[in-house]
Amino acid sequence: KLELSLFAINILPKLALHEENEMKEFILSAEKKEYVSKVIRAENSSIWLGKVKKMELFRYAINVLPKLQLHEENVMDEFCLSADRIEYVSEAILAENNIWLGKVNKLDLKLFAINILPKLKLHEENVMEEFSLSVEKEEYVSEVIRAKNNSIWFGRLKNLRLKSFAIRILPKLKLHEENEMEEFSLNSEKKEYVSEVIRAENNTIWLGSVKKVTLFRYAINILSKLHEKNVMEELCLSVDRIEHVSEVIRAENNSIKLGKVNKLDLKLLMINILPKLQLHEENEMEEFLLSADREEYVSEVILAKNNTIWLGKVKKLELKLFAINILPKLKLHEENEMEEICLSLIIPKLEHAYKIILAKKHRISTRGVKNLVLSGYAINFLPEIHGASDL
Repeated sequence: KLELSLFAINILPKLALHEENEMKEFILSAEKKEYVSKVIRAENSSIWLGKVKKMELFRYAINVLPKLQLHEENVMDEFCLSADRIEYVSEAILAENNIWLGKVNKLDLKLFAINILPKLKLHEENVMEEFSLSVEKEEYVSEVIRAKNNSIWFGRLKNLRLKSFAIRILPKLKLHEENEMEEFSLNSEKKEYVSEVIRAENNTIWLGSVKKVTLFRYAINILSKLHEKNVMEELCLSVDRIEHVSEVIRAENNSIKLGKVNKLDLKLLMINILPKLQLHEENEMEEFLLSADREEYVSEVILAKNNTIWLGKVKKLELKLFAINILPKLKLHEENEMEEICLSLIIPKLEHAYKIILAKKHRISTRGVKNLVLSGYAINFLPEIHGASDL
């Protein structure tokens, strides 16, 4: 373990560590520039550290990064930088050389230190457990935004969570072609947070195979930017205001290519984007569940042509309240075998609503369906169901 602070940091160029040196921790903290002045004058990549498990640099100490040299097979558990002033990272940002870290499991960058991302070089087989950023000021990511798209290599990343201005760096990141992610989450309360992503080309943001994708508010507008070959176990979209999805609403029908989605969770106004989505031709869905207690939540879907919203193969289809109206718009695989269809229309305080729904009822085919569940007023659909006697 090597921990230096104040003027002691300036002895770094004088140290000669073993070529096979392995360090558990390397910690530097410098509140004044003079504490690192001699290190900054050293040649780039001239201070050998060997292998370092954990590196923490604070304030002006971050500017010594270009001077350090790590082992080519370095594996780091944690890399932490914190800088609340731009001058703490200015030397590192302007350095001519990239900063080799090797394999890094956790990257923890705070405030202005985030701007050093384009300078970092990770191993081609890097595996990162999690990368989470919440950025409240644009200046904290200004240098990252200037980088080229798909230029910041992360390798394999299990969890990616970005909030506010941090979302702007998304097009700059590059993940492994065989990446498998547990969770991808974006949360944007303002449209400006996603402006950089919206300007990116469609289908250019590669995630790989993702178990859960969650987009909140304005972040939903980046849907068309996700790569069409992504595979998602679950896609969750949630908004409570129509302006949150202005970009998606303006898109043409079947223009947002999502790839394969196993579970599609659309809430409230998000149901209306269904006609805009295009799923993979071999898509297979475990469950498709929609609930809409207001007609406005499905008003755009109702306007779509029948059999135009492709879902592929679906094992369970469950529609509640006004969502029942979208049934004729859905298109399933010709070889689809469904375990269950559930239609629920239980509105104890809004009995008048069922009249609107039943006025728009249609013939429903249950070919290949093992179970049919009708709840409440949905029982009134029974005469309209093909093959009900075969269930």
